[in-house]
Amino acid sequence: MTVSADLLDALDAIKPLPQVALRVISITADPDYDVQKVYQTVSLDQAVTASVLRLVNSTAYALRTPVSSLEHALRFMGARNLANMVLSVCATDLVETQKGLTKAAKERIWKHAVAVAIASDELARCSEDMRPDLAFTAGLLHDLGRAAYPYDELTEGGAPGDGEDDCWIDREKRLFGVDHDELGGLLMERWKLPKELQIAIGHHSDPTRLDESQESAKLAAVLHLAEVRCSGMGLAAFEDGREAPLQARVMQGLGLSGVELAEIWPRIGDQIEKAEGLLNLNA
Repeated sequence: MTVSADLLDALDAIKPLPQVALRVISITADPDYDVQKVYQTVSLDQAVTASVLRLVNSTAYALRTPVSSLEHALRFMGARNLANMVLSVCATDLVETQKGLTKAAKERIWKHAVAVAIASDELARCSEDMRPDLAFTAGLLHDLGRAAYPYDELTEGGAPGDGEDDCWIDREKRLFGVDHDELGGLLMERWKLPKELQIAIGHHSDPTRLDESQESAKLAAVLHLAEVRCSGMGLAAFEDGREAPLQARVMQGLGLSGVELAEIWPRIGDQIEKAEGLLNLNA
């Protein structure tokens, strides 16, 4: 992979995740992590704690008794859901600070990220030997490499499909010589996030490039399937044009039949709908 100096500079300019989020990712990367470590890490950040409490007490949860402390939120939500909410709160700023984006584009990109995170979590829970919390994190961060591109240049000429490019990832390769998967994997490496995240995010548009025996191959497959499905539900990162071709082979690697997927998709749709509070964090 050859990345231009301009793109590397743009990649380095992407606002990093706050320390609290990086620490939560690091803690939860261990399947046997200590729940109290998550609580202690989050409790040290007053701003994140306040945002979490605001969301837990929002109309999305319809609580009879307000949640007044982070400890109460932990008991109410559980460690995994609390960790996911913390990451969502922290990741909002990554979209908000991207330059050259209209408000509508930011909202669409953010909704896409959260939808893919929710779908990835559910698919991971239905697959063998997968970590739902890691899948959620990967879904939330999967498209961050695209923030290094000049957005106006990427979208100039309208959506792909009728001209030189069949899909958005084709356009990225033509214009910049590298796709957002590769840039995203590089960004995860620079942020020192778990290797599994680096590899999966770096190959999510085409997981078939990975050896199926690799630990990250199933996570990349989950991301790919989640993204394609969410895009088909009207939650694509771009208003028009195809993101990347569906790699149908990835379903075999996940061990999920068409019947099982048909049962999973409605659940994912319901969960995305219930996450309206998360989709409007800055409202």
